Amino acid sequence: MLKLNCNSTRPAPWHYRFGYHIDPRPLCVPLAGLYAEGGAVGVLDVVIVRKYPTMVGYA
Repeated sequence: MLKLNCNSTRPAPWHYRFGYHIDPRPLCVPLAGLYAEGGAVGVLDVVIVRKYPTMVGYA
């Protein structure tokens, strides 16, 4: 049985050919392009802009 997840598939342009690809990498999607009930995600594209130091409070 073939099972497709909404988060792991995207429409292909009309001029793309189906079948075996030389570079079969997972589909990289941005965080804004995911659906809550869309299923599994192959690759997620995330950019970390700023890193804050760890804050530890001792009382």
